[in-house]
Amino acid sequence: MRILSWNVNGLRAWSKKPSTLSFVSHKDFDIVCINETRIDSSLVNQASSLFPDFPYKYFSCSNKKGYAGVAILSRIEPICQDTSSELFFNNNGRVITLEFEKFFLVSSYFPNSGGNDEFIDSKMKWDEDFRNYLKEIMSKGKEVVWIGDLNIVSGELDYFQAKGKKVKIDDKELQSFRKFVELGFVDSFRHLNPNLKKYTWFSNKFPQNRINNKGWRIDYAMVTDGALPWVDMSLIHENILGSDHTPIELVLSFSS
Repeated sequence: MRILSWNVNGLRAWSKKPSTLSFVSHKDFDIVCINETRIDSSLVNQASSLFPDFPYKYFSCSNKKGYAGVAILSRIEPICQDTSSELFFNNNGRVITLEFEKFFLVSSYFPNSGGNDEFIDSKMKWDEDFRNYLKEIMSKGKEVVWIGDLNIVSGELDYFQAKGKKVKIDDKELQSFRKFVELGFVDSFRHLNPNLKKYTWFSNKFPQNRINNKGWRIDYAMVTDGALPWVDMSLIHENILGSDHTPIELVLSFSS
């Protein structure tokens, strides 16, 4: 099973760029998770029509127009869509969960503190609510695959630092990521690539940064410990353009 996740930084603009739709619609992708669609519920039917190759399509839109928004496209019929995320997150277009035979798939788009002290505490509250939500999903007895834009780095390998210029990452955010690990989740990319410096986000203000691999890794494919034997590959498609984020991919094999 191949699961793709991509923060598209606005679905309507993204879909008009060369090759974006053909890439995500490639027959080898079984499931595609899209973050930051920025569409409201009135545009869901129009957005859904962009993906005729996926019979199962799910959208969660923010009540705030032009903001957040997530979607999951699937060629595989899920058992159900878990709607409890709406209760946890007040319809803010940041979480969709589908249940499949062997696991729950959680696609998420985390809020960004922007390194601003004013927003750190509210971001930490959101992270804590999300951990409580994950605990509820985990209590149902299946493994969990959690993928998306977490808007956080897990350590110094995950952001570019120019010589003599120390990047300041808030300790609260690093501690929050560690709490997800303590909950029982494994960062699949770092597990398979313990020393590799690859990034998933590059500032649009500095286009050369992408060419020179100067970015941040803030998009993750996380799995519960019991799902780790299923992980064949965890990839970053750094050469695929269309957003300030790169797509990431998780390849699972259930024969393990």
